[in-house]
Amino acid sequence: MSAYHQDQKSNQVSDRYSFINTWKVDQIIRAKGFEVKSYQENSTNKRENEGFQTHLIRYEHPGLKLRDRSIELILLNNHLGQKPFNLMAGVFEFACSNGLIVGNCYNNFKVYHKGFTELKVMSAVNDVVKLVPKIKNNIEQWGNLDLTPIERAAYARAAISLRYQGKVQVDLDHFLIPKRSEDCNRSLWSLYNNIQEKLIGGEKTALKNGRTYTFKKLRSIDTSIKVNKGLWEYCNAMGLLKEKGQSI
Repeated sequence: MSAYHQDQKSNQVSDRYSFINTWKVDQIIRAKGFEVKSYQENSTNKRENEGFQTHLIRYEHPGLKLRDRSIELILLNNHLGQKPFNLMAGVFEFACSNGLIVGNCYNNFKVYHKGFTELKVMSAVNDVVKLVPKIKNNIEQWGNLDLTPIERAAYARAAISLRYQGKVQVDLDHFLIPKRSEDCNRSLWSLYNNIQEKLIGGEKTALKNGRTYTFKKLRSIDTSIKVNKGLWEYCNAMGLLKEKGQSI
């Protein structure tokens, strides 16, 4: 049984844990006009965790589709008592099929299992939707913000460290080569998309010692969210620095 269809709590959680079916929240969200775009759940080596593990649903809405991208609603949950429902905003880029997740500067909206009500879910969904104008504004600003070679290299080093904690010494000149012509400009938004796609989706690149290294595709939901959010936060920090006329 998938975690989405799970209809009872794990015997590993206490009696105080209040179980809520993911499908129940899903139905509430769909009733507001959202459609499921994708579903993912973590793999587990522990048999007792099967069907209770972390899972993620990405939703799209006809009213949130833009010319080059769509703003998404993301639901994160597990049934092991490790976290409440999390509702987050995401961005899907049509050109590169990147599934982005906005950073903590926009807040996550949590719906706790205890005291769960349909109204709380609807309120959280509305709160995420209210972020759309701010997200669109940031994307436009970052798309018009050109970075110097030093700034691009600084962002790339921070991004790689976010996933590998300094354990991989990448040839930045090679790593920063765009995969598509659309990302050949010097904007912060193009840099972000280029690096996000490589770190999340996987990519062969060169190391400083001349050897080839392969970034494996991230399959862990928690790690993917951590990297995705971190990259967005770096964009936000870089954008604020540039707005103030400061440079790295």
